[in-house]
Amino acid sequence: MFDEVWKQLLKANYRKINASLKGYKRGRIAGETYPGIKACLNTTVEGVLVFGLSDRDIKVLDKFESDYYKRKSVRVVGDNGENYTAEVYLLHNKYRKRLLSVDWDSKEFREKYLTSFCR
Repeated sequence: MFDEVWKQLLKANYRKINASLKGYKRGRIAGETYPGIKACLNTTVEGVLVFGLSDRDIKVLDKFESDYYKRKSVRVVGDNGENYTAEVYLLHNKYRKRLLSVDWDSKEFREKYLTSFCR
């Protein structure tokens, strides 16, 4: 999640590190500007691991992600080489057909869509 979106949702300041989620793929969702993640062999999603989220803030994120996504416990590898149990929002099975085989481009999202997404 981009910091600009994160700051609109949550006011707390959490410790974060870069992390890799192996065995998953992030792709474009048909008709949307934001991505979806699904299980996929031999692929990795790069992202951010956030530590110590409060129950309240998890509820805020659940509401933001809506029923479009399902939160799931996974194993990730931090950029420090350590393994962690984390939770990730995967595209819900009932929307999987909307996930395209085309990779989602975070740079394109930042340049073209982030400002309007944050409104």
